[in-house]
Amino acid sequence: MRAYSGDYPQAPVAESRRKVGIAVKRIEAALAEGPWVLGKEYSLTDIDAYAICRSLPLIAPDLVDGHPRLVDWMARMQQRTAMRKALAVGNWQRPETAFAPGPEHARWG
Repeated sequence: MRAYSGDYPQAPVAESRRKVGIAVKRIEAALAEGPWVLGKEYSLTDIDAYAICRSLPLIAPDLVDGHPRLVDWMARMQQRTAMRKALAVGNWQRPETAFAPGPEHARWG
């Protein structure tokens, strides 16, 4: 909340954005090898990465722009029956707002 209100030190925010950018680039590069993060097969890696990336278009669209494989992958993940069911469990109108990556530097390393 402090980061959204502008009352948060900018250095950790900038460092987190840098690390998220690295993660986005890694996922984009991995998706060049196949339709899923680990290549040809859908895996738990896709589920985990999607949970982290889901809110990025909302909170940091500039980090997603220019990564068409990531955008396509996120759309495909959203269309999976299991994903739609999982996101419906919480009865959220906008489930993408339920999680927002924060300045946990180790998470994005």
